[in-house]
Order: sequence, then structure tokens, then C-alpha cells
Amino acid sequence: MRKKTKPLKKNNNTSRKQITACRENSKKSTGPRDMSATRLNATKHGMVSVLIKNENKPEFESLYTSLHEDLQPYGSLEEELFNDVVFGFWRLRRGRLAEVAMIREQPMSMHSQDGEIVFEDYSIQTILKYENSARRQVSKMLGLFYETQALRLNKEDASGT
Repeated sequence: MRKKTKPLKKNNNTSRKQITACRENSKKSTGPRDMSATRLNATKHGMVSVLIKNENKPEFESLYTSLHEDLQPYGSLEEELFNDVVFGFWRLRRGRLAEVAMIREQPMSMHSQDGEIVFEDYSIQTILKYENSARRQVSKMLGLFYETQALRLNKEDASGT
């Protein structure tokens, strides 16, 4: 059963001066007027993009072609799953390259804390987080791809094509 709420007081003691001040303050705190300052807030590191501006497109195409020859997707479902596998591998590669670049430019000092290795630079943790995410994506999508491909091949074998 719904709980009864108290009715609002009709005799509001807020003065006109307070109401005016609140309205003026709310105009100041409704967010940025110029969106150019905040439009890139969501693109913090680019680790999850498909292809970043400075990346080597021929290397991506080579990876795509090579994996296409290895996996031989057939049909739209297998192609979609295949694309997820390729993008996952590319993101994993990007994470590895970012990690290597960071290590070369700023050697990390590591120390053991209760048996765990702790990186003192938090940005390496971000890179490792996305590497692990890409690794899980590859594993999951590759598994789905193989399952789908096996179902198709079994179906083809059963029908004799």
C-alpha cells in the first residue's frame, strides 16, 4: 500500500528576493553554454575505437585478410562474428602497443604489495584493463564464431552439400 505523504504547505515563507536569487543562480549552473569545451569528454583514450587516425590502415587490412583466410567465414552471421573477432584482435594489439610505448617513454617502477604488483602510474592500469577487455572479447567472439561455423558445417554434412 502506498504511503501517504504530507501535503505541501500553502503558506510558503520564501521571500521574493530568495526566489529571484535562486532563479539567477540556476541560470549559472545549468551546464556549459559552449559545447566545444566538453564535446570530447567521452573519448578519453581511444582504446575502444575501431581505427584511430594515426594507426596503420594497411596493417589492419593485412590482419583482416589473414584472419579471413584462416577462419573462412560464410554468410552474414559468420561475417558479423568474424568482424567482432578482428576488431577485438586489433584492440588487443593497440593495448599492447600502448603498453610498450608507455614503458619505453616512462619506465614504470613496480613494487610488491601483499604479493600483488602495483604500478605507480595509473594510466598503465587503464591500458591493462582494456587489454583484458579486448582479450575477453576475442575469446568470446571466437567461441561464438566457431560454434556458429560448426553448426553450419554439421548442417551441410547432414544435408550432403
